[in-house]
Amino acid sequence: TNVPPEIFETPMPPMSRSGGTASLFRSEFKSDAQEPEAAESAEYWLAKDLGRAADEVTFYEGAIKIKDVQGFELLKWLTPYRGVCKAPCQVKEGVIEETEVMILRNCRDGYGACRMLDIKIGYETAVAGWQGKSSFGAMKQSYVDSFTNSADQGFR
Repeated sequence: TNVPPEIFETPMPPMSRSGGTASLFRSEFKSDAQEPEAAESAEYWLAKDLGRAADEVTFYEGAIKIKDVQGFELLKWLTPYRGVCKAPCQVKEGVIEETEVMILRNCRDGYGACRMLDIKIGYETAVAGWQGKSSFGAMKQSYVDSFTNSADQGFR
């Protein structure tokens, strides 16, 4: 799903983050944006660099199609996803680059402080070679998974 970059202020500045590997950018609506979410908040969405998260787009696009199918009700609780946008982003201090980003609901919007709930879905939460994960790192995570709900129920 393509999102027009013209609805956002650019360049998109970086957001502070803790953990994770993909860069996050502030995607503030322009004052004249006609999007319904803009009436709720200028910072309704955030932008996530697809350089380290491209596989997430396939997941979200697929989830949209099946979230109402019986047995997939859990998908209704996903962070809202708007689509993909190519926009100028401040990737480093003083460096602006055209960046492909995924537009997700900014869960910090309207809050002074937040807590994160990181839900793992799947019987294995790490695979060697994926996102640079080493064989040893995947083996260690597999050991951890064996002592959690991941091994028995496929989520934690």
